Amino acid sequence: IKITVINSVSYIIISDIEVFILIFLVISISNIRVFINTVRESIREVRVCLTSCKLLFEINCLNIII
Repeated sequence: IKITVINSVSYIIISDIEVFILIFLVISISNIRVFINTVRESIREVRVCLTSCKLLFEINCLNIII
Protein backbone atom coordinates (compact mmCIF):
# COMPACT_ATOMS: atom_id res chain seq x y z
CA ILE A 1 0.00 0.00 0.00
CA LYS A 2 1.50 3.32 -1.07
CA ILE A 3 0.14 6.61 0.16
CA THR A 4 0.98 9.59 -2.02
CA VAL A 5 0.07 13.14 -1.13
CA ILE A 6 -0.78 15.42 -4.05
CA ASN A 7 -2.06 18.95 -3.39
CA SER A 8 -2.66 18.02 0.26
CA VAL A 9 -5.02 15.26 -0.87
CA SER A 10 -3.72 11.84 0.02
CA TYR A 11 -4.24 9.12 -2.53
CA ILE A 12 -3.91 5.56 -1.41
CA ILE A 13 -2.52 3.44 -4.20
CA ILE A 14 -3.13 -0.23 -3.71
CA SER A 15 -1.57 -2.68 -6.07
CA ASP A 16 -3.40 -5.74 -7.38
CA ILE A 17 -1.36 -8.09 -5.23
CA GLU A 18 -2.25 -6.17 -2.10
CA VAL A 19 -5.94 -6.20 -3.01
CA PHE A 20 -5.67 -9.93 -3.53
CA ILE A 21 -3.92 -10.36 -0.16
CA LEU A 22 -6.57 -8.26 1.60
CA ILE A 23 -9.41 -10.22 0.04
CA PHE A 24 -7.64 -13.45 0.89
CA LEU A 25 -7.21 -12.34 4.51
CA VAL A 26 -10.88 -11.41 4.84
CA ILE A 27 -11.94 -14.74 3.34
CA SER A 28 -9.55 -16.65 5.60
CA ILE A 29 -10.81 -14.87 8.70
CA SER A 30 -14.45 -15.61 7.86
CA ASN A 31 -13.55 -19.21 7.02
CA ILE A 32 -11.77 -19.58 10.35
CA ARG A 33 -14.89 -18.29 12.09
CA VAL A 34 -17.08 -20.77 10.24
CA PHE A 35 -14.59 -23.54 10.99
CA ILE A 36 -14.58 -22.72 14.71
CA ASN A 37 -18.39 -22.73 14.77
CA THR A 38 -18.44 -26.08 13.01
CA VAL A 39 -15.97 -27.52 15.50
CA ARG A 40 -18.10 -26.19 18.36
CA GLU A 41 -21.21 -27.77 16.88
CA SER A 42 -19.54 -31.13 16.41
CA ILE A 43 -18.16 -31.05 19.96
CA ARG A 44 -21.70 -30.36 21.20
CA GLU A 45 -23.05 -33.26 19.15
CA VAL A 46 -20.37 -35.59 20.48
CA ARG A 47 -21.27 -34.53 24.00
CA VAL A 48 -24.96 -35.21 23.39
CA CYS A 49 -24.09 -38.57 21.87
CA LEU A 50 -21.90 -39.45 24.86
CA THR A 51 -24.62 -38.57 27.36
CA SER A 52 -27.23 -40.55 25.42
CA CYS A 53 -24.85 -43.52 25.17
CA LYS A 54 -24.26 -43.28 28.89
CA LEU A 55 -28.01 -43.23 29.50
CA LEU A 56 -28.51 -46.23 27.23
CA PHE A 57 -25.73 -48.06 29.00
CA GLU A 58 -27.22 -47.32 32.42
CA ILE A 59 -30.66 -48.43 31.25
CA ASN A 60 -29.20 -51.66 29.91
CA CYS A 61 -27.38 -52.26 33.17
CA LEU A 62 -30.62 -51.68 35.06
CA ASN A 63 -32.42 -54.13 32.80
CA ILE A 64 -29.74 -56.72 33.40
CA ILE A 65 -29.97 -56.17 37.15
CA ILE A 66 -33.77 -56.34 37.08
